[in-house]
Amino acid sequence: MKYNLLIKPKNYLKIILLLVLFTSIQSCIKDKFNFDRMAQVEYEPTLVAPVLHTKLTLWDVLYDWDSSHIFVQDQTHFLTLLYRGTIFSQTAEDLITIPNQYLPQVDTTFDKPNSPDTIVISLPLIFSSGNGEKLDEIYLKQGNFNIRLFSDLKDNADIVTVFQSITKISDGTPLTISNPNIGIGPHNTNNQINLTGYKIGLDHIPASSSINILNVTLKIKFHNNAACNGNGISLNTDVNNMRYSKLFGYFGQPSFVIREDSVFLDIFKRNLSGRFTLVDPKLNINVYNSYGFPINITFDKFSSYRSVAPLDSVPISGSGLPSPWSIISPTISQVGQTKTSTLNLNKTTCNIDDAINISPQFIVYHTSALGNPAGNVGQNFVLDTSKFKVDVDVELPIWGKAVDFTVQDTFKMEEFKLENRDKIDWAAVRVTSTNGFPVDVKLQLIFTDTLYNRIDSLFLVNDDNSIIASGILGPAPNYRVILPTIKRTETIMSGDRINYMIDHNVKKVLLKAILNTSNNHGTDVKFYSDYTIDLKVGVKTHVKVKY
Repeated sequence: MKYNLLIKPKNYLKIILLLVLFTSIQSCIKDKFNFDRMAQVEYEPTLVAPVLHTKLTLWDVLYDWDSSHIFVQDQTHFLTLLYRGTIFSQTAEDLITIPNQYLPQVDTTFDKPNSPDTIVISLPLIFSSGNGEKLDEIYLKQGNFNIRLFSDLKDNADIVTVFQSITKISDGTPLTISNPNIGIGPHNTNNQINLTGYKIGLDHIPASSSINILNVTLKIKFHNNAACNGNGISLNTDVNNMRYSKLFGYFGQPSFVIREDSVFLDIFKRNLSGRFTLVDPKLNINVYNSYGFPINITFDKFSSYRSVAPLDSVPISGSGLPSPWSIISPTISQVGQTKTSTLNLNKTTCNIDDAINISPQFIVYHTSALGNPAGNVGQNFVLDTSKFKVDVDVELPIWGKAVDFTVQDTFKMEEFKLENRDKIDWAAVRVTSTNGFPVDVKLQLIFTDTLYNRIDSLFLVNDDNSIIASGILGPAPNYRVILPTIKRTETIMSGDRINYMIDHNVKKVLLKAILNTSNNHGTDVKFYSDYTIDLKVGVKTHVKVKY
């Protein structure tokens, strides 16, 4: 059976209490005999029953914990607890989007001389980036291109529209749209093109300009050689539903919106008072970046927070936590690679020991991040799969001391039978413990009603049965338990006490444990996964039966 006695009471504790408080032995006897027909001679049997024998290692105890943390052990079985939380994660597609384009209409008029030659007209179209970004190349995995050609020609002609800046990724062929046999007079022609697999290249005049120019050429070949003047063409275009696979240019100074969040340290979640100080806590911040531009991170808030009395909070700061923090980015020759930036914080580079040693329930953080903090100093790039991710690891080597570290948990009592309760004379719980842990444990079971009003407790004041002494500790540097401590106890509860609790409607039990490490918490001890505790529990019940 895997069970954390000090933190997670489970059903076998209920079994113990039920057998102590609500023994049903007398009801079994009543079923077999008719006491009304017997002489009123009092008989006092004593009945003993084993309830529990469990032996578990510290690894067994930890095995049942949830997935918000990971226990690791080294070759000596020394334990470290890791808590991991993602501060932020965002892909490039979520950060940088290309808006739908409704390019300004361009109009041109021209005369045709008495010549069979094709007339070529170049028209620059202005491509909007949405936030003033300078875009060089857009590799599209999705997009729709709508082209509306309005012509007012004086003679029949073939019109070919060539977008030199839009080319197939596979072979570099420019997007070409042919409209043959355009008639004389006003004429409208609509074309819809799927841009999947195309690349849009944009020019800038001058090169430093953030105005993105999409070049287009009109080629008009008239059917007749005669001169005709006053020809007119208008071009109206829009591009929508664009999604890119790669994007190059300068993306301005994008701001990453990072919400406030926290890492939950549930090792301290039931701590009522006292403290557990750790010798060498660590906090590691890892940033994974495949965006092709510089990023700075600023920690607006970074602190530990204790959410139970006494409330407390410690801001985390020190030389190891720069502000801002410059994040490594892949270069243009490293497109598709992810670069990792790491801060390894410990008690020599920041005050993480002070922050952890208030036994906090949370590490609270809020950060902000800014792309291209120095402005346009080089070409940026992203892939659709590029990601910017910030993780926080809280690393707690289980090495330290507990000073009256008090934890408490609650569970419900099952309903019990009132039948023959007056037959109970007394009940006793016998416990034999073999403690191989380096911790003195003072246990108490507190019985309450549904409103948590205290009715009674298992152990009375100054009852040393409640104390389980730690194992014998070995020398530095390992501080291993070299010999377990064995203790046998018996706690007696009278029938009057049991009936009192029944009368006062006991519904809940609070399990409270006060922990102190070895040598009266004078030594920092280490915890190993192969530490063992062995518990044997039996119940002895004394009942009165009259014949």
